[in-house]
Amino acid sequence: MKRPSLAFKHFILIGALVLPTLASAHGMPPGPEACPPPLFGHAGQPPMPAFLRGLTLSEAQQDAVFDLFNGQAHGMRERKKVIDKAEKELRAMALSADFDDARAHALVEAAGIAMAQIKYMQVRTDHQLYTLLTPEQRQQLDAGTTRPPARPHADLPGQLAPRPAPR
Repeated sequence: MKRPSLAFKHFILIGALVLPTLASAHGMPPGPEACPPPLFGHAGQPPMPAFLRGLTLSEAQQDAVFDLFNGQAHGMRERKKVIDKAEKELRAMALSADFDDARAHALVEAAGIAMAQIKYMQVRTDHQLYTLLTPEQRQQLDAGTTRPPARPHADLPGQLAPRPAPR
């Protein structure tokens, strides 16, 4: 029995780490009503993180949130470019006669490192956003009162309505 190469194992590991993130990012149905509201009410602004929705931020807090997202935009873009380049090269390599195991391994590692850096940046930013909140806002967040109401599953395209309770 042939053993999978190390590059293949790394590729599977990266996929296992990334797919849940992508699934949660695309968990909302398409359409304008499904889009989260923009942070400051203007298109092109970063979206409000889910845990901040429902909180009323002061103007100073809004400015600090904008500065945080603006400050990390360049780093995020650079890491996403590394991931895109690696994925493009891996796709081309997979469908060619010139497969290079060492190069594939290096590409998978580079993409994995960039993905890990992006995740770290997101977690660090979430914490920085949390530190901007007042004690009252943190209490609201901890109590779970800031989240928008859940939509019933019947509203989602392709979803069946919940079954009625048996009588």
